Amino acid sequence: MNHLIALAAALSLALPSAAAPAATPSAARVVTEAGWTRAMPPGATVSAGYLRIRNTGPAADRFLSASSPASKSVELHETSMVDGDMQMRQVEQLELAPGAVVHLAPGGMHLMLIGLVRPLKVGEIVTVNLQFERAGRIKAQLRVRPIGATGP
Repeated sequence: MNHLIALAAALSLALPSAAAPAATPSAARVVTEAGWTRAMPPGATVSAGYLRIRNTGPAADRFLSASSPASKSVELHETSMVDGDMQMRQVEQLELAPGAVVHLAPGGMHLMLIGLVRPLKVGEIVTVNLQFERAGRIKAQLRVRPIGATGP
């Protein structure tokens, strides 16, 4: 009888309890739209990426980082005018309220693809992995436009 009690106790520890709460999936849902970048002149080692980031979920989320197989690193940057000079600075985090849409566009916030591993060719698709606090990793696609393009 004692061995049956011991077996029942061991099984209760080994098997998940039906009463235990399930892991709650993230309430954030982030989607990307209209991604693009420009082909660069020969010898260029950086490019900028543009897209819309939309939080369609009911919870706030936060952009944490980005990466791409097309470059050594990817940073979120913001362009602004300071005393008549255009300056760029890295943005460490970006908050996305529920329903928020963030436009990464020329002259404003954008992704910097730094240390391109090869020249970008018009028409190809560059994949960028965006890491969010709640939504996790989101794959964005940037279509390569001609040098000097202003948008899709």
